[in-house]
Amino acid sequence: MSSLPAFGRVWTPEDVLAIHAGGRRAELLDGALLLSPAPSRRHQMVCRRLAVLLEAAAEDARVDCVVYENINVRQDDDFTRPDVVVVAGAAARAGEESDEDDVWLDPEHVLLAVEIVSPGQAGRDGVDKLEK
Repeated sequence: MSSLPAFGRVWTPEDVLAIHAGGRRAELLDGALLLSPAPSRRHQMVCRRLAVLLEAAAEDARVDCVVYENINVRQDDDFTRPDVVVVAGAAARAGEESDEDDVWLDPEHVLLAVEIVSPGQAGRDGVDKLEK
């Protein structure tokens, strides 16, 4: 990725969590902070419909999994928020039973991550985040 770190510094996942606590949407790729507005209504509708279809397909196939929308995934120092994420049921239940405030998923528990490419964000959504 060719982005320069915002505000002349390298950002950390903890910085992103603090930004989330303030109500902003943020992601972190290669130390660069990526801020974005809330997705459009159409984008949100597509995410929800896809999540519902995935849940129904998993139930019909008797696959033990959980479908999340817009949840944090942390890989090393990168911190992304795919639009839809499918996680193995056992991993999801283990996170629910944890005493920790599990604000992100570890990538090894992710079975499927979907990024719906928004107009104007094709490079970031379809290239930079896909590499991670």
